[in-house]
Amino acid sequence: MHIAYIIFIAVGAFIFILGCILYKTKSIEMLSGYDATKKYDRNGLAEFNGRNLMYMGSSIFIIYIIVAVISKLYTVTPVLTTSIFFIDVIFFSLKSIISSKKYELSEGRGKTKTHRYYDKTAIVAIIALLIIISSLVGGFVVEESHQTTVLTVNKIELNVKAGTVERFYDTSSIKNVYMKETIKDHSKISGEGIGSIERGTYDVDGLGKGSIFLEGEKGPYLYVIMDNDFLIMSNKDASKTKEFYKELLKYKK
Repeated sequence: MHIAYIIFIAVGAFIFILGCILYKTKSIEMLSGYDATKKYDRNGLAEFNGRNLMYMGSSIFIIYIIVAVISKLYTVTPVLTTSIFFIDVIFFSLKSIISSKKYELSEGRGKTKTHRYYDKTAIVAIIALLIIISSLVGGFVVEESHQTTVLTVNKIELNVKAGTVERFYDTSSIKNVYMKETIKDHSKISGEGIGSIERGTYDVDGLGKGSIFLEGEKGPYLYVIMDNDFLIMSNKDASKTKEFYKELLKYKK
């Protein structure tokens, strides 16, 4: 599973747990907008915000489970997955801010410096959390998009790796090696896709299920046909693809 989806799923579970704690313990002091100088309907405020956090967390959890499953069949862009998270958080946060007002029973005498300090700290913490998550996801996407395909081969084993996707093959199973300028229609079974970069297990018309490591929309493409498998790969630098081809020709039956 894509590491970004694991992060989002974990965050969703964490938010859900916080909601459960608030709902059960009625600890409204943990809310960022809590003002000790005001009187509240403690039960009503805790139950509403507890449920709101549980809805937020569970929706994030479920959405990213679904996205993780869909990403095995179709390419899901990082911008879309990140946008879904922020839309979810902003929606439930605004709902909490707007609806919590009705649980205030008095206006209070104004916040002390200490309360204002804790409010600012809570806001900074939330912003920091969002920045950290965005940085992790963004960093992963940038790192993966700049990874190039590395091919290592010896008398026994062929190893292909790019980013988090890696494959191992027995060199004795190689039946044919050739290059083409085109690749037939293909659909992802599992792996990762970032723009024109495609890595993982794909279903290719005419060949069936095998591995693909592509770094662009143009050829040449190197085809390695094995006894019960195949590998199709390309490099942004066409000369490297040709080098891989020359190297693998030594193992062609």
